[in-house]
Amino acid sequence: EFQYQKAKEELDLNFNDTQLAHEKVKIAHQTNLIKIQRYTALNELARSLAMTFKTQDVVVLLIETISKTFMVPGGVYTLLMFDSSIGKALHAVRYSVDTEMEVRLNRERLNPEEIFNAWVVSQAKTLFINDATSDFRFQNFTSENQVRSLVAAPLLAGPEVLGLIRMESWFPSAFKQDDARLLSNFSDLGTVALEHVALYRQTIELAITDGLTGLYVQRYYKERVRDEVFRALEHNLPLCLMMIDVDNFKSYNDRYGHLVGDRVLKGVAQVLKETVRTVDLVARYGGEEFSVLLLKTPWGGAQTVAERIRQKVSEQEIIASQQSTHVTVSIGVAELNPTFKDIEAFIDSADQALYQAKADGKNCVRRAKTVESYNG
Repeated sequence: EFQYQKAKEELDLNFNDTQLAHEKVKIAHQTNLIKIQRYTALNELARSLAMTFKTQDVVVLLIETISKTFMVPGGVYTLLMFDSSIGKALHAVRYSVDTEMEVRLNRERLNPEEIFNAWVVSQAKTLFINDATSDFRFQNFTSENQVRSLVAAPLLAGPEVLGLIRMESWFPSAFKQDDARLLSNFSDLGTVALEHVALYRQTIELAITDGLTGLYVQRYYKERVRDEVFRALEHNLPLCLMMIDVDNFKSYNDRYGHLVGDRVLKGVAQVLKETVRTVDLVARYGGEEFSVLLLKTPWGGAQTVAERIRQKVSEQEIIASQQSTHVTVSIGVAELNPTFKDIEAFIDSADQALYQAKADGKNCVRRAKTVESYNG
């Protein structure tokens, strides 16, 4: 009986050891499964970001993937971006709380000078906190904002901090060191994606803007004119187009040189940008010729703008060969009407008015297909 009892105890002990080993294997399997799921999410995010060309889309993809990947109790997930590391420019946040809390958190969490955000920006590295109430680095911390545990990773482009991704919970020890490492991977992906978007935007801008003046190039401008003409005709809206030419530019260029000539073109471009509204379109049409499309503007309004441009350009001082010089512009204005068969006819109408302004002595504004004019 003694031997039986001893054998039974050994059998029970072996069974318990087997159960314990099984539980360890089960836990290890679950841990590995979570890791696989998380890194699968990271891989899928990388693929999605590679096909994303807008900053807002990058932000939404990042924050949604992070919130779904970690899903900690009481979790709050924030992405904060900086404008030259001075203030917030763009953000997206996901919460597991009500809308009222969301509004309050918007004000608190999206402040670059908030205690945890400021630490990440100044240190330019990932912050991991098990319990904020007992972390020696944040002795001034108060528990009023309900943050107990937190992980925050910077979006680093070289030495520059573009922003940060942060996740937090009002429960202590909600995150592990593995979470901090994974969030750093997410932030690295986010940085690459944001740089990719910036490069894409720069490429597009280079393709549609003139390198000297920063105005639209003719090809892109005509595409936009076509769109606005269709819209104006469909909704019966007024639309005016100007053709503007710098008077005697060739002789001025020959006399003072191309560098001074370039300054003249940039000066005229600056006057155009400062005089028209942001909704209007301005282009360097070619050489010393410019064009402006005034949206929802009839002839009367266009005449006023054109005269203002003419006057500002004539008053602009250009220093050449240590002397003060001035240039003038001639302007032709066409108002859209249904008789134009295409946009080329619309542009040509303004061009013909420009030729008339040149013929009438330059430095003046002329209206297309009319005898009306406004002398400067």
